[in-house]
Amino acid sequence: MRILKFIKNNTVLLLFLISLSTRLYWLFFGMPSVTNDEADIYTSAYIFGRTLKDYYGNWGFLTTGILTAKPSLPIYIGAIPWFFTSIKSVILARLPFVLLNSISPVLLYSIIKSFKIGKRLPFLAFFVINFSPWFSYPSTTGYEAMVVLFFILLFFRITVSRIKMIIKIPLSLIIGFLAFNSYMGTKPVFPFILFIGFLFYLNVHKNEFTKKQIFSAIVFSIVTFSIFIGINYIAPNSTLVKREYQIMLNYYEKPQIEGKVWFERWTSKGPDKLIALLSNKFTIRLKDYASKYFISFNPQLFFQKGDPSSLYGTADLSGLFFITDFVFFILGLYFLSGIKNRGIYILLALFFVGGLPVALSNSSPTFILRGVILLIPYSILIAYGMEQGIKKWRYGIMFLTILFAINYALFITVYSVRITNLNGEQWKYTIKLISEKIDLI
Repeated sequence: MRILKFIKNNTVLLLFLISLSTRLYWLFFGMPSVTNDEADIYTSAYIFGRTLKDYYGNWGFLTTGILTAKPSLPIYIGAIPWFFTSIKSVILARLPFVLLNSISPVLLYSIIKSFKIGKRLPFLAFFVINFSPWFSYPSTTGYEAMVVLFFILLFFRITVSRIKMIIKIPLSLIIGFLAFNSYMGTKPVFPFILFIGFLFYLNVHKNEFTKKQIFSAIVFSIVTFSIFIGINYIAPNSTLVKREYQIMLNYYEKPQIEGKVWFERWTSKGPDKLIALLSNKFTIRLKDYASKYFISFNPQLFFQKGDPSSLYGTADLSGLFFITDFVFFILGLYFLSGIKNRGIYILLALFFVGGLPVALSNSSPTFILRGVILLIPYSILIAYGMEQGIKKWRYGIMFLTILFAINYALFITVYSVRITNLNGEQWKYTIKLISEKIDLI
């Protein structure tokens, strides 16, 4: 009885310890090699930690980076160990992100629990996201995508809370700004994130949504987004971020898109006006946006093949979730109308927003990073399907526990056998090739 009472009174702490234990496992037994994006963040963080300035001699920067433009927040977070030591270590570099990302599953649990939708769904959502292949390894690295996931969840948690308005509004804006400066990939869709946060505010403080309130939410989101952009433009070292924004706006280089238009028209047959209507700069961009966006609804990517890049830990090993989760995902969709809570539906709106960073990418995007927002709605739908399965079947909880254990044990085994050695050798081979090229110069 004392144990049960302790668990009941310290649920959040226990969930955090479970999440932290999972992150620590992947910290020590995950990928030993560092990608170029990680190296950029760790190097920039080390420089800032030792000098309080970035690579270009700026302090108080919002954007920096050596290889590409990097938002400031991951670098500030990553600099924490280097305030106290100059020892260079991959594990030490990743440790601040391990601690931060260990809170994300707990935040999702806390948000869903605040909707008062029952006891099972918050717990199941926590376990789905915490032990998913998608979150397992990347959450122990310095990838900005996982940092922005934490701050988006924290932003939502504040907006669904019932703290005093004089504290809630400025605090949510500050956290929103931190989220905005966590990852370049999600910046184009940030008005939607702000809009959903404002809907949470209305859901807590108003009985129903009026057209006027919805319009106010849209205006608020656009104005706040514009202010965030403006601050980035006037901040030190703004040249990098301006260049990055310009790249985002120039979706294709002019010769490239003109070449695609020419090819489509050359290989088409019919009236010239009809061909011109169907094949032009607008339709080419639209087709590309659509083809990338609809990846967000591809069950094979999520539940079987995973991200094509082996650098992020799922390629041909597992889906972003386990293949058995697909059954629960379908169950979640099937019984979706049974949810009578408006807050859950607002959160599930991310299902349509999460694919936009992938669609708006002007390069071949890594879905496991660009599509990170989708972790939230997919985890909820899978968890809701599990909850329905438990309700319909007497031995549902025992079955789910065994299934979780088998899935995760298989994933860990396959990962440790294949991906660690594969990537270690891949980076050694890359270094070898670069060294040979340098010797020839």
